Formats: sequence, structure tokens, C-alpha cells
Amino acid sequence: MEDTVYNYVVFDLLNGLDELGIERSKILSQLNLTESDLKNDMRIPMDKVEEIWSMLIKKSPDPAIGLKVSLNTDPKEYGIFAALYFSSKNALQGMRMYEKYINLISHYDFLKLEIVNDVVKLSYNFPDLPHSIQVIERTFVMALVLTNKISTKIVRPLSLNLVHQKPEYYRAYTEIFNCEISFSSEQNNMIFSREDLERENLVQNNYLNLISTNHADKLLDQVKMNTPFITRVTNILMNNVSNTNFGLSNLAKDLGMSDRSIRRKLQEADLSFIQLKNKIRMDISITMLDKNHTIQEVTYFLNFSDQSAFSKAFKKWTGVSPANYIKVK
Repeated sequence: MEDTVYNYVVFDLLNGLDELGIERSKILSQLNLTESDLKNDMRIPMDKVEEIWSMLIKKSPDPAIGLKVSLNTDPKEYGIFAALYFSSKNALQGMRMYEKYINLISHYDFLKLEIVNDVVKLSYNFPDLPHSIQVIERTFVMALVLTNKISTKIVRPLSLNLVHQKPEYYRAYTEIFNCEISFSSEQNNMIFSREDLERENLVQNNYLNLISTNHADKLLDQVKMNTPFITRVTNILMNNVSNTNFGLSNLAKDLGMSDRSIRRKLQEADLSFIQLKNKIRMDISITMLDKNHTIQEVTYFLNFSDQSAFSKAFKKWTGVSPANYIKVK
């Protein structure tokens, strides 16, 4: 399965190319993408994003393009992240949301938020890929831009620490972050005053934040279910969905892995074997009922002892009985 990223990732890059006089439509056509691919929470193949980065760096005369590409972008183009940030109580809550949902961007990304007394540290790591420095630069700029969009006072970091060596365009860092900056550090992180981040957001919206959080949770579940390992496990479980005795040890044998390794990898996706098995059985039962199979047929297919046992399980999964589901579907 190919690696993908959340579509908002490419907005800044496309805008940067627009400013260089390169029409967006031509870029998208060259990459076999359309404007519709950039809407409705679509995910974009990682190799396409790499191609856009390559174009931007090649065409731009500014070596600091990784820093500057996010400065003038409308944060509303950040999709669900903008909704989460703008509706948060304050920038600190916004950063917590950023940390929680970072894997909506890409499974490559690792972001950690730490609070120690009066200091907040935002750490970010990205693998050594062709444009990793530009991705790291852009991520910290984006966090700062979003923070200042909802703060009642200009927020500047206390310090910025970066693993890569000091670049020729280091003065651009000073202009943008206006803080102490260290290169060749052990970790990429940006440090803030907690007081600065806890200033009230004047446009906070609890209702919008709740809706946005629910939507982000659903998107995150989809991402977790689409990893190569989860896909492989899902296929095995689907092939054995009628076998009620198929357990973790059977799965381990099919995968050639230990029970412990499987549990660990499932935990990384916030899943357990039973949760995934039940989700598959629930999805299949809903699909069959939607296709007008009877409750008895679903009961038989999933190998429940009787209709009562199936109805009890279905209600536990969905909150409604299969009979009531059929009535309202």
C-alpha cells in the first residue's frame, strides 16, 4: 500500500509555485491530479508530494523556501487542522490537537508536546528523506502562524533547536522566529512560554471544536486501519470471519509472528485483536443487512449460535438492534 498524506499538505507548496508564475493546473496535470483531489479530506500519494517539493525547490531562487512557503498561506486552507486550532480554548489546546492528529498528515511525522512547569516544548522529527529539512522548517513555521492567528498578543518562541547544520540562509530563521536559534542540536524542538500559549482565544467555539474533533477522530481511525500491517491482518480475519474459534494464536501462525509482536503492533494503532475482529464482523453484518440479507442469513454466515446472540452482539456494536437498523436504514 502506498504512503499518502492529508491533502492540505500540498496547498502551501502549490501556492508557492503559483507565486513563481507556474500555473497550478499545469502542475496538477503533470502529476495526474485534479482540483477535486485537493478537497473533501482526500489523501495524496507521498511520491506526488515529493515531486511538488522538487519542483518548488528547483524553480525557487530562494533557498529559504521551506521556511517561507507557509508564511503567507491562508490558514483556512489547513482544513480540519485550522478548524481544530481556531476553535480551541487557547494555543496550548490547539497544539495538543496538533500533537494528537499529526498522523493525519503522514505516518512519517512524529510530534510530541511536553509541559514542564512554565515551559512548553514542541518536538518534531521527520525521517531523512530528500526534503526533510524543508518539511521540518515548514512544520515549525506553520505551528507559529496558527498560534499567532488565535492569540491576543504576538507570540514568539523562547528558543528553536534544530538537528541539521546551520544553513547559508540562517538569517531567515531569525527574521521569522525572532528567538534564540541553535543548529546541530540533538533534537528538533521549539520552546514557548506556557503563559503565552494559555492566552484566551477570542474566537474559540466549543461546539465547532466538538464537531471538528469527532470528524478528526473518524479520519484518524481510517488512517490507522489503512496501514499495511492492519490491512494484512484484516484480510486474514475476513477470510476466517465464520470461524468463531479463530484466535490470536491462529493469526500469529498465519503471519509468522509471535502473539506478543502482534499485540504490540495492534496497540500502535490503538487496537486490540478483539476490537479489530469485532469491527470486521460488525462491518460485514451491516453490509449484508444493507444488501437486504435477512437477520437469519447474517447469523448463519457469521456463525452465531442463534439470532438472539447475533442481535445482542449487533446492538453492542452499533447501539441498535438489527431489526431496528433494518427499519430505519
